[in-house]
Amino acid sequence: GGSGAGYPEFINQLRTHYASDPSRKYYIAAAPQCPFPDVYLSSTLNSAWFDMVYVQFYNNYCGLNAYPGWFNFDEWDNWVKTKSINKDVKVYIGAPGSPSAASSGYIDGKQLASIYHNPSTFKRHLQNYSRGA
Repeated sequence: GGSGAGYPEFINQLRTHYASDPSRKYYIAAAPQCPFPDVYLSSTLNSAWFDMVYVQFYNNYCGLNAYPGWFNFDEWDNWVKTKSINKDVKVYIGAPGSPSAASSGYIDGKQLASIYHNPSTFKRHLQNYSRGA
């Protein structure tokens, strides 16, 4: 269990500290589970500035192994456009690196490349994120 209580305030305080050190660039990232909205982090994701989000597409029904059926990258894309404070937040696929790294959701590199290179998978993300924009 757990909760998202206090995270937005914590992140905002971190940003205040980061602003006092302009000599460095600081980033805030999150790693929510793929079910949308994430049970513990959705209110935080909607109320704090994130630079990047690594969605854990494993150990859930919406994992990479459920592609294309339950794989829900499009819901995260919609979150960026409609709820995220940072409309330029980068959303990345969190994937286990080996079969033993997760209970479920592992796919091999060839399968992952096939998903990544399918234009219908990412819609606007394929254009924006693969260029690093």
